[in-house]
This record gives sequence, structure tokens and C-alpha cells, in this order.
Amino acid sequence: MRAMRLPIVLLVTASTNDRPDLIESANALIDLYKALEDLDHGLVAPFLQPRPIHHRPTTSRYVMAVQIYSAAACSALINLNLSAKQAARRVAGALNDCGFSIGARSISGLTILNWRRKYKDTDDLKLLSSHSHLFVPAFALAKAGQAVEAQKLILAILTSTALEVAKL
Repeated sequence: MRAMRLPIVLLVTASTNDRPDLIESANALIDLYKALEDLDHGLVAPFLQPRPIHHRPTTSRYVMAVQIYSAAACSALINLNLSAKQAARRVAGALNDCGFSIGARSISGLTILNWRRKYKDTDDLKLLSSHSHLFVPAFALAKAGQAVEAQKLILAILTSTALEVAKL
């Protein structure tokens, strides 16, 4: 395709000689040709450089969903009388065990606490917390005096949910 650049540009520009209305388009095509040639030599023309896009989330929807579910699971464990640090460590451990990571880093308890703080007042977490149907079976176990099993179930629900979200 690279070898075809110049002949295509020459053909298009030659066909615009009798069409003054296409001269601007031909000039733009020549500029594009020059920019592509420069790009081959490591130079990026200003019009080919990416523009910063403001107001775009820096986190993918998948990662954000896992963060919100993790924050909700941490809150559920806290409701089962674990300290915030203990709950966060257990959530982090469950995510690490199922292979979720951010880049090359594993998840820490502090990361989970930061996610709880980040999503604390968001509609997503409020919705998930107010409709915490995911954790209802775990709370039923806790109510029946099986707190350890309830905690394990919350973590199992989190990891299976994170893996399901990953498939979307």
C-alpha cells in the first residue's frame, strides 16, 4: 500500500486540473501524503497527533464494574462485622486469586478502600448497595450464625461476577 501512495496522489491531483472546486481537496491529499511519508521517518505532523479528550473516563467499563462490585463486596463484609482493613484485604485477595489485576500490579487492600471511597457517593454503588440482591444469600447465612461461610460466599459471588463481567 505504501508504494501506491504517490501514484494515487498524482492521479487525483492531475484529475483536478480542470476542476477548480477540487483543488482544495487535492491539496489536502498532498498534505496527507507528505504527513504519511514523514510518519515513516518518525515525524508526526500536527494534524495526525491525537488530541487530548476531556471528560472521558480513564477506566474501562469492565474495570469500573469490577471496582464497584469490589467496593460493594467490601461493604457487605464490613456489614458482617469485619474491619474495613480486613474486608478490603479479603476482597483484594479474592480478586488476585481469580486473576484480576491492574496492569502488572496485583490488587491491595488499600486499593479496595480507595475504590470504596471513590464510588461511595456514585449512583452505581448506591444502586448496587440498595439492590444488593447479589449478597442476600450471604446475609441469610450470617443471620443463621454462619458468618465465615457468609464471608466466603460474598467473595465467591464477587469473583464469579467479575469473571462474568469480563466476558461482556
